[in-house]
This record gives sequence, C-alpha cells and structure tokens, in this order.
Amino acid sequence: MGEIVEFMPEHIGLIVPMEFQECKGIEGWGSSNREQLLAQAMSGPAFSYCSDDGKILAISGATLFWPGVGWGWAIIDRMAFQDSVGLVHAFMRGIDLLFKLGAFHRIQTTVRADYDRGLRLAHVLGFTDDICRLKKFDRDGSDHILFAKLAR
Repeated sequence: MGEIVEFMPEHIGLIVPMEFQECKGIEGWGSSNREQLLAQAMSGPAFSYCSDDGKILAISGATLFWPGVGWGWAIIDRMAFQDSVGLVHAFMRGIDLLFKLGAFHRIQTTVRADYDRGLRLAHVLGFTDDICRLKKFDRDGSDHILFAKLAR
C-alpha cells in the first residue's frame, strides 16, 4: 500500500509529473519550476508518498492561505495511479495528519475542470466542491473547480 515519508527536497527530481501538471508549467522540470515547488513544499507541512518498493509517487501538503485555512496541493507521478487504492489511502492519511497538526480547520484546493480523474479523487478524499468555477484560473487558461474539506 505504500507509506507517507518525510518530504525531502531531492524527492522533487524523482517525480515524472502527470500530463495535466506539465501544461501548468512543470514541463521539463526546469530549475525555476523545481525552485517554485520546493518553496511551496517548504512553506507548510509537506509529505511524500512512496510505493512499497520505495518509489516516490506523489508529494503533497498545504500552505497557509490565511489563519486556519490551508491551500492543499499535490504533484503526482505518472505511475501513481497504478496503485490508486494505495495512493488514495496515503492521501487520506496525509490529510488527516494536516488536520491533526492543528494549523488548519479547512483545507481547500482546486482541480482542473476537465480532469475527471482529479475531480473523482477530490470527492473520494472527502472534499466537497464549493460551487465555484474559477474561470481561466490556470496558466494555460483552463478553468478549475474549488474544493474544500473541513476538520472533523
């Protein structure tokens, strides 16, 4: 099923991003994109998820949006969904850890409106859409849907 491990900066270079994340500007994993991702990961709690054989499948975390509200994010490897059940369980544990840290009572995130797998994943993880479509939200002009999950 894999496990959650402490995020380490070198994990960034081990991820081959999903196609939809490439069009958001991570293509080629240029140095500016790595620096941006590293800054994001270092600005709040972040975790890495690895497979049973130790491959890093995803990196995720939350940055402080305003007091009590975190902006959830994830970079997912192209191979991650080969073990979708393990990935979902790892993300659920990571989200629970974010809430247990006590810094957040709400975590919100966006998912590309045209990315069905991501929309399903957000729902499976317990996020609800806030009935908000963010028009031309992404760098490439794509729309996103705003999701939120509240602490129990």
